[in-house]
Amino acid sequence: MRQFHQARLSDDYVYLFLDGVSLRVRRPAGRKQVQMLVAYGIRRDGSRHLLAFLRSQGESQADWEGLLQDLYRRGLQGQSLGLILTDGCGGLAAAIRTVYPRCGISAAGCTRCGTF
Repeated sequence: MRQFHQARLSDDYVYLFLDGVSLRVRRPAGRKQVQMLVAYGIRRDGSRHLLAFLRSQGESQADWEGLLQDLYRRGLQGQSLGLILTDGCGGLAAAIRTVYPRCGISAAGCTRCGTF
């Protein structure tokens, strides 16, 4: 898992899909809802890659900035990014403007990364 989260990313993604998903996880004490922030990238050739996922308490600007800054540090600086698609979360939109200010943002109305 550590290797995935520390892997260097190429800067050739043209689309970035970002979404917060809620998962039900089984624990010895019972089921629990877990919030995950997820990032998928799509290259010009159409190949799709899971770039990052992060367990969080919610979808605040600070939570999303942490994930986006991690992508940036790992190599996704946004030189090829044409569009970032989101579900319209206010905290996410603010985080994108902070980390990737030159990229276009579209609130696509996506409800799960599984639909990407």
